[in-house]
Amino acid sequence: MNDRPLGVSILAVLHILGGLGSIVVGLFLLSRYSQISSNLNSVGISMLAIAFGVVFLIGLMLASGIGMSLGTRWGWWCTTFAYIYDIASNINVLVTNMVLGDELTRSARGPEFYILRSIVRTALALAILLYFFKPHIQEYFGVEDIHKGKAIGLLIGATVLVVAVVNGTQLVFGG
Repeated sequence: MNDRPLGVSILAVLHILGGLGSIVVGLFLLSRYSQISSNLNSVGISMLAIAFGVVFLIGLMLASGIGMSLGTRWGWWCTTFAYIYDIASNINVLVTNMVLGDELTRSARGPEFYILRSIVRTALALAILLYFFKPHIQEYFGVEDIHKGKAIGLLIGATVLVVAVVNGTQLVFGG
């Protein structure tokens, strides 16, 4: 196996720290379960759906960080999925911010701030995703034989499946 590229090393550390930090935040929120659950239920959001999403994202961050550190094929798949999912989430937030622009004018920062933030986050996630398709990065993970178009298709399909499961959980167990 080749030496780990610097960018992969940095991202691995960030993913692992992000996953561990999210566990701490999750435990704090769990300690306030009844208050948070009541607030979410009052607007029709299921605490179960939120918990599923948080646990899924924590697992994904830790798995991708560890997989990047080890240079495994599954590490590449977890990481590229994480960035496809991030892009989809940021586009969703961007559209929501554009639709709710009138509501955001009452916020201290205004709608432009939130729209620009979503665009920057989407661009950053896309740049990192493209980095993982560079030949030397794919070689590090041992995935140089993967067809890029098919991989993107599988990753987008997996993202759609996860979104469907989260939304289905919300529909079934909604507040």
